[in-house]
Amino acid sequence: MTERFDVDEAWLLRGNASMIIRNVTLGDEGEYSCGVIIQPDQYDHTVHLKLSAQPSVSLPGLISVAPGEEKMLRCDITKFYPEQLRVMWWNETGAEPVRDVCTGVPVPNADGTFNVTSRFTVKTETLGSEVTVYKCLVEHRSFSDIYSKNVTIRVQAPVSVSEIIKPDVIYASTLTKLSCRIIGVGPKQLKVQWFKLSSHNSENSEEPERNREADSLTGDWSLQNNTEMESENKVHTSILSLKLTINDDQTKYCCVVHCRKEKIIRSTTLSIKVEPELLQISSQPQIPRLGHSLVLCCRIEKFYPENIHLEWHKQGEELQQSSVQFGPFSDHHNLYSMWSKTELTVMPRMWRLSNVILHSLI
Repeated sequence: MTERFDVDEAWLLRGNASMIIRNVTLGDEGEYSCGVIIQPDQYDHTVHLKLSAQPSVSLPGLISVAPGEEKMLRCDITKFYPEQLRVMWWNETGAEPVRDVCTGVPVPNADGTFNVTSRFTVKTETLGSEVTVYKCLVEHRSFSDIYSKNVTIRVQAPVSVSEIIKPDVIYASTLTKLSCRIIGVGPKQLKVQWFKLSSHNSENSEEPERNREADSLTGDWSLQNNTEMESENKVHTSILSLKLTINDDQTKYCCVVHCRKEKIIRSTTLSIKVEPELLQISSQPQIPRLGHSLVLCCRIEKFYPENIHLEWHKQGEELQQSSVQFGPFSDHHNLYSMWSKTELTVMPRMWRLSNVILHSLI
């Protein structure tokens, strides 16, 4: 006998010839014979020792997937003996077996145990509900019954990204805020970038490529310094704050949302306006004389853009008299000015002339 194999002499004296095996290994499996001699007789008995190593079954408890995404479910079964093992998958929610399962060939370890992996692919469009439970069933002689482990598949709500929200009218040199709202994603899964696209990219910028994003930005990513994020649970608002000039008129701005391995792009083109610095009506002569001609002149200076429509109104009704318009003409700051003149005859009935009405500017 050795240190690992021993027969207790005290047990023998009492008629018990049992052998103790210490620190059992898989190599100890096999056939053992016991011979007992009681003169003049000899008694022999053979026993076959079968060993089992119970497998460790590893499967994630919860997996989140995005709509339309495919996800591989993998069950790792390790350190089992003997090699004979059966793996099945069951859709607990749909109460049906899973088809198209791929279970590999058991791979031996150095200690004589085996490992095997079983997997299949889940397509979210085939799931019948937002939450689906699958079971990995393992049948092995070390288990008194079939062992099972669950994994829950949760289909995430789709991410919603709004169009860029902007003021109805944007005036130059006034703080302007552009915002984009993102719903349905956690903050750790979200990254938002803002771009000001250069003129040569603005026409085909729905999907700006990485290799030209730097060229599309003002000041090499400088727009990110003007952004802030407001978040509450899974609702986020990314805000870009800018002071714009007329040089930014008809410039395209782009919000790029990175989430769940997706890139969602929203863009908008800004129209910039400048209110007139001067809007003045004068008359010649300054004191009207009954029955004489009265020339009214309207002067509008330093406005943007140049498209402007001017009407003369008297007590809320448009004057039918013709008017003469000078301009618009631009200065070296690309701001526009114009004059409009109309001539009337002063009649006995007193009336008041209202201000001119401007369209497309104010």
